[in-house]
Amino acid sequence: IDVEKIQKICINEREKRKELGINKKDIVILSVGELSKRKNHEVVIKALGKIKKSNIKYLICGKGELDQKLCELTEELKMTEQIYFLGYRTDIIEICKCSDIFVFPSIQEGLPVALMEAMACGLPCIASNIRGNNDLITNTTNGILTRPKKVEDYEKALVYLIKEVELRKEMSENNMNYIKTYSFSNVRDIMKKIYKYF
Repeated sequence: IDVEKIQKICINEREKRKELGINKKDIVILSVGELSKRKNHEVVIKALGKIKKSNIKYLICGKGELDQKLCELTEELKMTEQIYFLGYRTDIIEICKCSDIFVFPSIQEGLPVALMEAMACGLPCIASNIRGNNDLITNTTNGILTRPKKVEDYEKALVYLIKEVELRKEMSENNMNYIKTYSFSNVRDIMKKIYKYF
């Protein structure tokens, strides 16, 4: 990903939150990905249903076949004022930069761009402990790894990170530094060395 470009983007956090209907003091959780079984948003919705804190807002960016089912689950849990289905967005980086925690609960991934972009924005991450995610996240260093389908893991991780503000800052710093390994410029230099060797 273009880490340098992402990290240079500046936003007015207050204005962006206002645009999204979120207050300055809200804790903003963000997920990005199609609304599908593989992306597993349901587990986060259920975890937030157990936490029941009105100042926690969960933004989901993406569209998909489970749109109606996830909306119905949100209504069933009486979470409609806390969970925002934002649909397809072209301003993901801006939304990342006004959020507090990124959650990526996929059941299966390659090397996920959405997670890398969140890291480049300095978001502490909660991610399922699967291939791809655990290549990027080291547990308790730049995020928390969870069992993909265990609601209690996400509940525990969210409560912990919301409470530990200093840890979130530390994880943010670690992510912004570590993700440079996956920047276009760094990967291009590595590829040049490989081709030169052969």
